[in-house]
Amino acid sequence: MSQAAETLISLLLPEGILDYFELTKVDKEGKMLNIYLQEKN
Repeated sequence: MSQAAETLISLLLPEGILDYFELTKVDKEGKMLNIYLQEKN
């Protein structure tokens, strides 16, 4: 995923969530956007 896309997705998520989760995948299905996160260890 490009840095620009990751930055845009991070604006949709609650502030600080990417401190604890890594963005792993984004799927667009019709009008729905599915954002997949994996917990950082």
